[in-house]
Amino acid sequence: MVKIPEFSKLTDKLDLSGIMNSDLMKNVKAIMSPGSAIPDSAKGDLIGDDLLTVAKELQELKALQTKQADALARLDGIVGNLFHNFVALQNQQRQPEPASTAAGASASVGSKDDDVAK
Repeated sequence: MVKIPEFSKLTDKLDLSGIMNSDLMKNVKAIMSPGSAIPDSAKGDLIGDDLLTVAKELQELKALQTKQADALARLDGIVGNLFHNFVALQNQQRQPEPASTAAGASASVGSKDDDVAK
């Protein structure tokens, strides 16, 4: 018959709370929730140093992306205003002049020519 190992002794050897409270996990948690402060890495902790660098770069990229999104929103508003102004100008040019205004303009031009000829 197969002997089944005793698992109760295994929990003594594997300290999950020690792993979860380690500096490495704190750095990983800071990356997972970027709103929280970035903890410093322990001296000589190469993985912690790399995680710290990545976390700082991610925060800088997030701030840059926010600025770019704001600039794009402003530019989108300007382009929208330009489009509406362009359409309004096109609509003005497409509307025919009223007949009375057009006739009066040609009559006044004719009378000026007549005055010059006299």
